[in-house]
Parts: sequence; C-alpha cells; structure tokens
Amino acid sequence: MNKIHHTFLTVLSIITISASAYFYFSQGLHSASAESGLTSSLNTNPSSTASSVNDKIALDISFIDKLASLTDITIDTKLFSNNSFNSLKDNTVVLEPVPSGRQNPFAPIESSVVGTNALSVPVSTLEANQITDKNAIFNGSIKSSLTGVTSAYFEYGTTKDLGKVTSPAELSLIGTFIKKVVNLTPKTTYYFRAVAKVNGVPIYGDIVSFNTN
Repeated sequence: MNKIHHTFLTVLSIITISASAYFYFSQGLHSASAESGLTSSLNTNPSSTASSVNDKIALDISFIDKLASLTDITIDTKLFSNNSFNSLKDNTVVLEPVPSGRQNPFAPIESSVVGTNALSVPVSTLEANQITDKNAIFNGSIKSSLTGVTSAYFEYGTTKDLGKVTSPAELSLIGTFIKKVVNLTPKTTYYFRAVAKVNGVPIYGDIVSFNTN
C-alpha cells in the first residue's frame, strides 16, 4: 500500500515539475519575443536587442541545468504509517433498492398479504361495540366468495371455551351481521367469535375479547 502511494506521488511530482518547466519556457520565450519586438520598435540598436535575448536564453539554460541535476526525488512517506491515516475507514453505504407494492399487479387481490383478517379467512370476528355493564353488540362479516351460507350467529362466554350461543343474526347485503347480547356480568372479560354455517357445516372466525363496564 505504501509502495503504491510512494510511486504515485513520485510520478505526480515529475509531472508537476515538467508542466512548470513547459509553462516557464513558453512564457519566457513569449516574453523574450515580445521584449525583442518592443525594443526593436523603440530602439533600433541591434546589439542591445541581441544582448537582451542572450541573457534570457542564458537564464533558461541555467534553469534546465537545475532540472537535469534532479536525479533523485525523496518523498516523505511517514504519512502512510501514521495511526490517524491507518484508522481511516471507508464509510460507503450501499443502498439496496426496496421493492414496493404488489410484486404481481395482475394477481387477484385475495392472494396479496394485506394484513386484515377479513381477507385471510372466510368468516371474520369484528370488535364489539356499544359496550355497557350488561350489554354489548357483537359484529361479524362473511366474505362475498363464501356461498351457501344458511345461517350466521355468535358463540361467547367468560373463557375461551365460550359455551353460549346467540340466536341467528341477519346478514346484510355486504356480508356483515350483528347481534345484541344482554344480561352480561359487569366488569367481566368476555370472549366471542362469529360463526357461519355453509350447508350445515360451521365455519368459525377468530376469538375476540372485550370487558364490560
């Protein structure tokens, strides 16, 4: 690693010196020509003009001799062994593209994972509402693709074993159904689930809990 940096700096230094020499000579010759032309227009003495040009050439030759004497260039490479330099780290962060939306836009919406219970199971138990100390309204829904439903109702109880059954509820046109339950015990946790029968076979929703006031 240090050898590579040393070589790079050496080459860079040589290029810089060469460019400086080129710039110096081009500017020097340009100045000499301009000076020669200006002197010839103001002073017709040829010996004075020749002397000025010869002096400039002598300075250029002296500069070339100094460049030629640079046979070895020593570069201080202590920087590459410095602890601060070696502790530098590449903090480049690679950004990975994250796909968004549905991978297959032509797939049926039911096959997408949308995180709602209503789309993952045919019968869904929704949250109870209008809860009081003794009453509550149970809510459920049935997917439109579920055909042959003969009845819908709720099972409930104070444990997850449930044990009680409501009377049948009426289905709405959009597949939801509700049932008001009375004579509950105050300040008690109740569990319930929606049930739909298809050709006499019960299909159950998830068990949901609530607390009476």
